[in-house]
Amino acid sequence: MRAGRLVEIDPDRRGGGAARSDLPAPYVCSDVAPYRSMRTGEMISGRAAHREHLKRFDLVEIGNERLPLPSTPGPAPGEIAHDIKRELARDPGERRVLAEEVLRSSGYDGPQITRIIGEG
Repeated sequence: MRAGRLVEIDPDRRGGGAARSDLPAPYVCSDVAPYRSMRTGEMISGRAAHREHLKRFDLVEIGNERLPLPSTPGPAPGEIAHDIKRELARDPGERRVLAEEVLRSSGYDGPQITRIIGEG
């Protein structure tokens, strides 16, 4: 492993110089402790070797993988009508107001509730 070198930071330097941090001390992250690869059995001796090993064998660390966001569309027209009808049947006046508030606050911009439940 190659030793790093210290570079003085000039806060007045223009054109991309690093800004000083307000932290009382720099954050130092230790290197990865040597470990034996579960894939090949070889010893991996540092962070750079770890990254190279993952890339070479197309491996992914569990918990660090990037999964695509699910593309779940909203409910189909009429899909929630049964649920709304059931809830409104309990106490039509108060539940209707609550249902309208919840739908509007969640960004629902579909038909009026009376149209959903077949009253309008």
